[in-house]
Amino acid sequence: MDNIVTEEMKRDAYLKAMQFKNTGMEEDVIYARLEKQGFPVDLAKEVAKNVIMKKQEDIDSKVPNPLNSYSLWSKLLKTIFPKLKM
Repeated sequence: MDNIVTEEMKRDAYLKAMQFKNTGMEEDVIYARLEKQGFPVDLAKEVAKNVIMKKQEDIDSKVPNPLNSYSLWSKLLKTIFPKLKM
């Protein structure tokens, strides 16, 4: 029975925390809000940390990495090795 309650509490904590994900709140503020709503300290800390990590992953996935660009590398190689045929 404890596992069901724990899983339900986790689900509820993540649902609450996801509401704060794009508000600009920092991890400690999300943690404090969850703790204030009655979630256990360890769970609130874990959920707040994971929500911030997910937010950063979402941001990183939307920003293109210029080093992954074929055209950038092609131009760079042609500049360094002008006789190189590509």
